[in-house]
Amino acid sequence: ARERKEQNKRRILTFTDIERYAAVLLIGENGEKTDAALLETEKFDEIYIDEYQDVSPLQDTVFRAISRSDNRFMVGDIKQSIYGFRGASPDLFAAYREAFSEPDHPDDCETIFLSENFRSDGHILSFSNAIFETLFGICGGDISYRPEDALKQGKKDTGEPVQKEVE
Repeated sequence: ARERKEQNKRRILTFTDIERYAAVLLIGENGEKTDAALLETEKFDEIYIDEYQDVSPLQDTVFRAISRSDNRFMVGDIKQSIYGFRGASPDLFAAYREAFSEPDHPDDCETIFLSENFRSDGHILSFSNAIFETLFGICGGDISYRPEDALKQGKKDTGEPVQKEVE
């Protein structure tokens, strides 16, 4: 309470405050979009959001409030989720992936896998895929690791010698 009083006195908002106030402005008590959200929705032809695996449920609510079913493009890789300590929920991204993969999904949505890796050699990718397949099997919870999640070599072989084993 004392911290809040000092913030108000200094007119300071934290990132969390801004998230909460945005949600209050955009989503009514009934869970529907507010008039403000509907106005914001009309301003955007397209909304691109990178690193969606690190979005929190509150951020997801804000993104849904300002978008339509046909103009939100989300990019993410669950294997790269690192912000669980600040509320990121990679299972949100996983749920979208599952829903958009269903042939009878009501919206015209699809999941596109960008699996080609142009940085690493094949033996590194094989090792990484084996590690992630094992880890997701042990501690992935509701998030599955499917064949589409595996990285594929997109990098052309240059003929230069490379270390063939991962130590």
